[in-house]
Amino acid sequence: MDMLSDYPRIVVLNDGTRASLRPMEKEDEKRLLEFFRSIPDDERWFLRDDVAGASVLKDWAENLDYSHVLPILAESEGEFVACASLHFAKYGCTKQVGELRIVIEPRFRHKKLGTWMLLDLINVGVKVGLEKLVAELYSEVHEAATKAVKKLDFFQEACIPDFARGREGTTHDLLVFVKTLHHEWTDY
Repeated sequence: MDMLSDYPRIVVLNDGTRASLRPMEKEDEKRLLEFFRSIPDDERWFLRDDVAGASVLKDWAENLDYSHVLPILAESEGEFVACASLHFAKYGCTKQVGELRIVIEPRFRHKKLGTWMLLDLINVGVKVGLEKLVAELYSEVHEAATKAVKKLDFFQEACIPDFARGREGTTHDLLVFVKTLHHEWTDY
């Protein structure tokens, strides 16, 4: 089954706003850079890459490989408002595990867009045969995302105290959430 067969698709947010979800394409580079630059600096600090730098997005666009990373973009009224990605291990002992990441523009938070995007990536994980999904979140920084993954049956499996340091020096715990994917009704 093709993991992209459901795209593009329209979702309706809890305030009635419509958003289109689809995989990132090479041509999205400049608009995606604008999106990431709209995210407050203090929040971008907690991302793994400096996504406000043009070189990072250029590399992403030129090296799209959905079998390694599947980035899904949400677009509303002509602008990107969220990016969620599912990361796959190509080799080794964790090939059965996918990692989820998500960034949502502040004006589109608390509208269930993140939930829609996470549900999509959970479904992709099931389609491609993953057994577990992992989301790593920081305490006090990712409170909305923490609530969303808990609602979708991710369970906190680890807490590493004082793992990250904000720009101002405040420490944050790393929270590791895991969801077991069920492929058959007998798995429940």
